[in-house]
Amino acid sequence: MDEKRFTFDPATAKALLRGELSLGATFWVGLIVADLTVAMLYVWFSAAVAVAGKGGLIAGLGVAGLVLAALYMAAMLPATLRAARANRTAGGYRWVAVAFALAHVVVYAVLVWRVLAP
Repeated sequence: MDEKRFTFDPATAKALLRGELSLGATFWVGLIVADLTVAMLYVWFSAAVAVAGKGGLIAGLGVAGLVLAALYMAAMLPATLRAARANRTAGGYRWVAVAFALAHVVVYAVLVWRVLAP
């Protein structure tokens, strides 16, 4: 069995953000794995802020990370749209992936707004 090995390097990251990978790779790696990573880091920063108190370096890093995650998800929306247009075999599932990416942009935008606007 000949399988294509997926390696995540800078060239793959650029292709991911340009929507040049398959819809599956764009959806699973670009959205789901990234979202799980952000969720794990969010829990870690929440625990660190609870121990260290509000304000300070830890809280600032958490906010900066959330803003970067929101910008990344905003960049993944057009990439997912490009991958969905290129993949005609996925049927309606390709538009579910686009809707999921759009929902990510909305949720992260609301989170950033709630954190930055008191």
